[in-house]
Amino acid sequence: EAIRFAALEISGVREATITQAPYGMGSAELVIVPEQNGDVAQIVANASAAAQARRPIGTRLFIKTPTTKSLDVSVDLIIPGATSAQLVETVIKRATVGINRYLNSLLPGKPLVYNRFISVIIDSSDVVKDVIIKSLVLNGTEIMRRNYQTSNDEQIVPGAITVKVATS
Repeated sequence: EAIRFAALEISGVREATITQAPYGMGSAELVIVPEQNGDVAQIVANASAAAQARRPIGTRLFIKTPTTKSLDVSVDLIIPGATSAQLVETVIKRATVGINRYLNSLLPGKPLVYNRFISVIIDSSDVVKDVIIKSLVLNGTEIMRRNYQTSNDEQIVPGAITVKVATS
């Protein structure tokens, strides 16, 4: 935990996870999740230096960043037919922001929970009555409409988000 906390003290580090003995006895792997995609190399270098200073003697520490998996989403919102154009635009923006926030909240190794994903979209506005998921494409491959688990060094990030409105 001292290694993890040393990495978390660095500005720009969102999360750090450590795995004991991934390459055999005497090894550890530290996955550093940067807050933004800005100067990732410098953030990782700073976190690596801090972690190396705390690692036990005789332990080989491997530092890496998570592999990102881009999720492209296409959804149709079901809203009442007598809704103004301005309200429709607001509903689309809120749903898009909700999708982005949910996907950005996922850390490496954390699953995409399908029911939570639907709930975030429906909860984005009181006007939304239902949601139709047209497609979920992860790194160019369509995935099933169910929970999706990533490995400990993979992180789902938002890709192209398409939100349309279908009136009831």
